[in-house]
Amino acid sequence: MAKYLTVRQLQILDFINEFIKTNDYSPTLEELASSMCISPPAALKHIRALSNKNVVSFIPNQARSIKIITNTNDIRLRLFSIPFFENEPNNYEYLSYQNIARQEENPSYPMEYKISSLEVEDDDYFAVRITVPTMDEAGIKVGDIAIIKATTEFKNNDIVLIIPSEDDNTIQSSLRRFVKISETRCNLETDSLSLGTITTYSYRVLGILTQIKRIYNG
Repeated sequence: MAKYLTVRQLQILDFINEFIKTNDYSPTLEELASSMCISPPAALKHIRALSNKNVVSFIPNQARSIKIITNTNDIRLRLFSIPFFENEPNNYEYLSYQNIARQEENPSYPMEYKISSLEVEDDDYFAVRITVPTMDEAGIKVGDIAIIKATTEFKNNDIVLIIPSEDDNTIQSSLRRFVKISETRCNLETDSLSLGTITTYSYRVLGILTQIKRIYNG
């Protein structure tokens, strides 16, 4: 039976395989963590996930006990169904999607977008068709489909999808480049010559842009 792995799990499996080929023994969690730029506890979490899928075996608290036990020909990419919005969601639409995700183990969304585990690490993503030209100077055009990682953690210069809070009608829900945040104010630079920079005191970040899908006609 095929084993479905995320892109991160495939990367870790590739590292383990190459390490064993080169050294004739398996890596420690510390060596795995250092190579993948993650913490040892995160490395252990990934190894446990691979163990649960019967891809590797390991003995807890024993160094160099990781072994690959699945033929790589039996490993497949997982195909995710993620929510798809035909335009940037308002607060009600986004909260409705969150409620569906929380209440159902395998939620069926009103509109879905198919994407593989080669492109996303889990199903904590959603897709949005771009309808507002706020990022055209960055090469992101109206009609493109944005793949968004649902998270509230972001850093300067990340492109984020924001929506105004209910008491702020000064900005549209659209992709903006996050510039800086103080205790109460967020400056959002649009990368659009016509729209410029917007300052808002009341906003919500829905997620970070991870990739753009573009459909070419002809």
